Amino acid sequence: MNKWIKYSLLLFLPVGLLLWACFDRTAWDEEFTIEDGRLGTARFTYFEWRFWGHPHIISFGGGTISCAGTFRLDGHRSHWKSIRDERVFTVQFREQRWYAISLDRTHIPREIVIRFYSGKDGETLQEIEPHAYPLKLAIQNLWLHDQDVEVLSVFKPDNYWARESLLAKTWWKVVHGEDVEEVKQDFIEKIAAQEFPGRVSFLPPQPRK
Repeated sequence: MNKWIKYSLLLFLPVGLLLWACFDRTAWDEEFTIEDGRLGTARFTYFEWRFWGHPHIISFGGGTISCAGTFRLDGHRSHWKSIRDERVFTVQFREQRWYAISLDRTHIPREIVIRFYSGKDGETLQEIEPHAYPLKLAIQNLWLHDQDVEVLSVFKPDNYWARESLLAKTWWKVVHGEDVEEVKQDFIEKIAAQEFPGRVSFLPPQPRK
């Protein structure tokens, strides 16, 4: 028996070192608030080729193999996964159905691609056409940076940063089905008035007590 343990260790040790040298798995948790103010949690995992070296000198490796997320809200649950380098920035839940929006970073900065997902509660989300995503739910509620917070707390259509924000680009893709670098001012004004009358800030709402 001890012999088999020894042989197993001799076999699995180099395999483990090889996996560590070649692959990197990261995981983290985030919170989100949906349109009606309820608080949910998201757990993301990324499986990537390990990056070695210095980005400006000599380097090799790097690149996403797969990524996934699990979303939970009041006992409801859903799962998302992709083999592209994607980062989910919106998660919503309405009428027993989950919605998510991601930024496909595979070819950034050469190409920006926003992708939309939906699925029934308890199921894995599937990619859907942009126009099938409800505009009222297309509000960023994950990984907000300081600049995002500043822009979305005011969101003036005549401001350059508002026109090229991820929120504005998302609305444009839902309506027009295409990715753009900068959105037209009159388009933002029209959508805000039609879909969000009287709303100024597009920050996620505070969770209800």
